[in-house]
Amino acid sequence: MNREKASRLPVDLFINSASRPEDLKKTIASLKKHMKHSGPIYWGLNEDVFDKNASAACIGIASDFDTVMVTMPRGGQIRAITTVLINATKAKYMVRWCDDFEMIADVNLSDIIYVMEMHPYINQVVFFKGHVPDKKMGKQLEQVEYEGMKFGNVDRWSSLPCVMRTEFVLPRWLQAFSKVGNKDKGTWHSICDLFHREIDKDIGDFPVPNKWAIEVMGSLYYGAHGSAPVVRHTGNGKSRVFPKKRTVDIA
Repeated sequence: MNREKASRLPVDLFINSASRPEDLKKTIASLKKHMKHSGPIYWGLNEDVFDKNASAACIGIASDFDTVMVTMPRGGQIRAITTVLINATKAKYMVRWCDDFEMIADVNLSDIIYVMEMHPYINQVVFFKGHVPDKKMGKQLEQVEYEGMKFGNVDRWSSLPCVMRTEFVLPRWLQAFSKVGNKDKGTWHSICDLFHREIDKDIGDFPVPNKWAIEVMGSLYYGAHGSAPVVRHTGNGKSRVFPKKRTVDIA
């Protein structure tokens, strides 16, 4: 596939929100300003209802979206992602976003899709909220280059905003989700190892080998090691469910 054809492919862009209308407005504006793609983008919102009035405001902000879904009672991050995957996918690729992440630099989505078309084992391109790391938890990560673009490898399927290959993710994610206990449905740690084993039943526990992460799981950070971030986390590390508890991004 050539670049021009890749640039015309339709893309789903779904935002998971949690009754934060001010964050949502800024996030949508930032995506419209900085995410560049020549093909159609289908906009969607999945609103987890924490506060009915704030939730209504979020739904109003997304009134011109192609798809708006409401989860009440709220289901947490894992259920929100699952809901989007099950009910709202129209395209081969999905941009999965969160209401408390703003895009702060231009990103050519068409170029990312071209890379994923040319290399079918690439299934996730992640926008890291800091400089692209060359190490995680003391482990050295690799850097790779495809079609003139540089990427770092991710050591676990990431919860951060990303571009995903839907046909790869959907069946494996649903199988992993079905095996997670109800008390863990909102916990990223609880589903990642299960998801990895849906990709490869023989893979060990986290952290996974770099070569496997790149060539089998196919998850990469956008940008070379040390590259400046293209997103900003406006949530300031605070959990929406537990406001006094700081959160730690998995990847």
